[in-house]
Amino acid sequence: MQIHGKQASADQDYFLSLGAGHHQVPLIEAAIRKGMSVIAVDKNPLAEGFEKAELQLHASILKPFWIYRAIEEHFPRGQIRAVGSRSYGPAVLSASYLARRFGVPGSSPHSLIRFQDKNRLKGYLASHGIAVPERVPWKPGKDPSDVLRKRGIWIARSGKGSAKQGIQVLATHEEKKQYLEKHTRRSPENRSLFIERYVQGSEFIVYGMVLSGRFHALTLTEKVISDLEPRFADRRHIFPARISEENARSMVETCQKIVDLCKYDNGPFFAEFIIPKRSKNPRPLLVECQPEVGGEFLADCLIPEVLGLNYFDILVDLLTDGPIRAAQHLTRAGLSLDTTDLSHILNPQKTAVISYLLPSRETIQDLRMPVSMKEDPSFVFLRPLKPRGFRMNPENGNADRPAAFLLVDSIEHQQEVIKKADHFENQIRLIPQTERVRGRMRKSRNPKKKKKGSSGSLALSVSLWKPLI
Repeated sequence: MQIHGKQASADQDYFLSLGAGHHQVPLIEAAIRKGMSVIAVDKNPLAEGFEKAELQLHASILKPFWIYRAIEEHFPRGQIRAVGSRSYGPAVLSASYLARRFGVPGSSPHSLIRFQDKNRLKGYLASHGIAVPERVPWKPGKDPSDVLRKRGIWIARSGKGSAKQGIQVLATHEEKKQYLEKHTRRSPENRSLFIERYVQGSEFIVYGMVLSGRFHALTLTEKVISDLEPRFADRRHIFPARISEENARSMVETCQKIVDLCKYDNGPFFAEFIIPKRSKNPRPLLVECQPEVGGEFLADCLIPEVLGLNYFDILVDLLTDGPIRAAQHLTRAGLSLDTTDLSHILNPQKTAVISYLLPSRETIQDLRMPVSMKEDPSFVFLRPLKPRGFRMNPENGNADRPAAFLLVDSIEHQQEVIKKADHFENQIRLIPQTERVRGRMRKSRNPKKKKKGSSGSLALSVSLWKPLI
C-alpha cells in the first residue's frame, strides 16, 4: 500500500473516492464542485482520477478496513464528509462499510449484501411475487439426469458476474449435459451459478435514484442486444422506450417493490426487464437489478442531455447532505417528487440513442468516422472506449466494446434518429492493427468486412486514444 499527496488540512472536507479510473472521474469532479478535496483509492498507480485527487492511496478498493486504517494513521487531520464509488458489486459494499466507519451518510451494508449474489437475490424476489424468467432447479452435486428433462433453451450464468461476461447459451441436450457435468463440484464459484429458461423478447432498463426509500425513475430505455458474438452484449439504448404505459408503470412499481423488500434506503438503482414475444399475456420479467450507478453512459450523458440533470451532483449531495438536498435537483429540473408521475418518461421532449461498436478478435489501430456524422445536428460524441493497441476479446462481452456514440434530437424525430444510428454504425470503421509475420505485414485475424453501400473514403479520423500501458 502506497500513499502520495499533500498533507491533510485540519479545516478541509474530504470526499473518499473508492476507485480512480476514468469511470470514477465524473464522481470525483462532482465532489470537487461541491468544494471538497478528494482522497482517491485505486490499485492502479496510473489511474486517471489520481490527477484530480489531492491525496492518492494505492490499494485495493475491496479492502475497506485496510483503507480505514491507512487514512486514520496517515491523514489524521481534516474530515471525511462522504464516501462514494462508481464501481459495482463488492466495491459498493466496501463504500458502505467505510461510510459507517467514518460516520457519514451511506446505504446500510445489510441491504446491499442481498444484491451481491444474483442467484440468491432472484430466488428471494421470486418468492415474494416478482416475476422472473423460469428458473431451472439445479444445484452443484445434483443428479444431472433430473434436470436434463427440462426442455427448451437455457441461459447459464454466474450470480456474481458483470458486463455480460460468462453467459452461456445451452441449446442442445449435449451442451446442457456437458455444462452440468463440468460444474458438478460444490465449490463457491459453482454455488453462485444459476440457469434460467431463455426468453426471447424486448429488453428495457429502468434507471434512477432511491431517496428515503422511494424509487425515483429518471429514464426508461429500450435495450438492443447482440444476437451474434458476443451474445447478449448491449448494442444500443433508445430513449424513450417504445413501450406501453401499462408496462412502463409495472416496471417502475417492481423497482419500488424490490427497494422495499431489500430495505434499500438511499442511492443509485437500476433494473433490467424483458417482455416476452411469445406469450398470451406478456408482462415484464425481471432480468437483473443492482444498487449501482452502472455504465452505458446513462448517468454520464443520457440523463444530462434529455433531463438537464447532473446525476453525479445529485449523488454527491445525497452522500453529503442527505435525500432532501438531493431531491432539490429534481424539482429544479421540473421533475415531480411524486414517484407515480412518469410524464418525463412517457412524454419527454427529447429522444436519444446510445450506440456501441461490438468487439471482435482484433487489435485496435484506429477509429474513423464520416464527415457527415460530425456535421449532423443530432451528433453529440463518438468516444473510444479502449486504447490503441488493445486486443479485443468478444468473450468479455460489454467490457471490451471499442467505441460508443450518442445522438440526441427532439422527440418528433425519434425514428429519424434511430435510422441515423443504423447508418452511422455502418459507416464508422474500426481499423485493425497489422501484425508482422516472418518479415511481412498482415492484418489481425477476422478483419471486419466492408459493408455494401459504405463509403470508401472516410475523411475524418478520430484518434483520441492514449497509448496502451
